Amino acid sequence: MHSSSSFKEEVYLIYWDKILGTWRWRASGRESNWSSTIADHTVPEYADCCIELHTHPPGALNFSGADDADELGKFRIFAILIDVHDKPKIRFRCGVYEHLIPIPAAWIGEMPKEIIDLNEIEAIVERLS
Repeated sequence: MHSSSSFKEEVYLIYWDKILGTWRWRASGRESNWSSTIADHTVPEYADCCIELHTHPPGALNFSGADDADELGKFRIFAILIDVHDKPKIRFRCGVYEHLIPIPAAWIGEMPKEIIDLNEIEAIVERLS
């Protein structure tokens, strides 16, 4: 059983491994704690990273101001994964330098049916409003 009191944010890099010819991921966090983590920009995979995903503590359903500050100026797909151990949720956005645009998870790939796409839910709610 997972305890939210022992939760620590972690950041993962998803990148194409040219040698193996496959997508890979690696943990790349430093200075991780309950509410924040910083990607280690010195790992070689960071240069080839296509998606930068980090976990959020339970109930933290949006990118934070600290996320915005860290992700502005980069050209990459970003994601947060929330409530990993209980009803997992995900939120993606595309970062194009000074623009951070929400995108549906389906644009990235097929998600396991257990993972809720928060951007999709918000789009549905907005259409119904």
